[in-house]
Amino acid sequence: RDLESARRQRSEIFYPPAARMALMLLFIAIFAVYLRLELPQVFRDNAMLAMFTLLAAVVMGATEVLVGTMGLSEFTIPLAVAPLVVASLMEKRPALVFTLMLAVATTAIMELKAPFVPVAVMGGVTAVYSVARLRHRWHFLRANVVIAAAILAAIMAWDLARATPPELLVRDAMWGALNSFLAISLAFLLLPVVEHVFGLTSDITLLELSDLNRPLLRRLQLEAPGTYHHSLVVAQLSENAANAIGANPLVARVCALFHDVGKTLNPQFFGENHRDRSNPHNDLPPAESAQIIRQHVPDGVDLAQRHHLPRAVIDAIQQ
Repeated sequence: RDLESARRQRSEIFYPPAARMALMLLFIAIFAVYLRLELPQVFRDNAMLAMFTLLAAVVMGATEVLVGTMGLSEFTIPLAVAPLVVASLMEKRPALVFTLMLAVATTAIMELKAPFVPVAVMGGVTAVYSVARLRHRWHFLRANVVIAAAILAAIMAWDLARATPPELLVRDAMWGALNSFLAISLAFLLLPVVEHVFGLTSDITLLELSDLNRPLLRRLQLEAPGTYHHSLVVAQLSENAANAIGANPLVARVCALFHDVGKTLNPQFFGENHRDRSNPHNDLPPAESAQIIRQHVPDGVDLAQRHHLPRAVIDAIQQ
């Protein structure tokens, strides 16, 4: 009897963690197959994969703290933080699939109750579309209202279908409101960290960079006005072209604004900045002229790095 009890105790210790690990690996494999087949460029991007891993860990960790440690309702789990961050950095498709996969994986691995799934999916899908036109960080407040409304609707539908007493319904609604607040707060804090650590760029950051009053663009305007005007024209053309082919027009516009910023160090050697008909290259050997012209690329990269511009812009300067 003692031997049988010891075996049962060992199995209770070993099998549940092993089963959870197997479930986690299964969901990772399914999501990896989806990325490999549908979005191979994301599958090959280690930064993107690291971002998905971090967000899954954040949701799982929040679940363990809120439900496992503090004993709160599963309605408080801020799963919407994941789609908020993903949708702010890339297109909606992977954000939606990741939301659905994460909701099911969290339910299975953390052994949550059934009501968590519809509430998490409703909040997560709404989160994806609530940041579709996110253009300022304060728009997260607007997203908070939309996500909270979706979560509350899902909770009310679930509770009313089971004739839940009014006091419990109000309590669940409060948990749902806390859920959306936690999701928005975590996303607001995580987004700049994810951008910095993994070298990714959100539309919010790009919009902030498109402000023509930024120091680097003002310097370009004052020291190389011809290049500044040229950059504005290229930015408009690039934005129109991106719209025509379904690319991200904000990326195209911002990269075009900064692509020639290296010319501010030697503006007089570039034709668009000549105020008269004199050309300083006439007095230089061809090799030296070529070196000066080529140098505006590494100079632009150096200026971009010193002004902490994102990797996407630095890549565009080099290209």
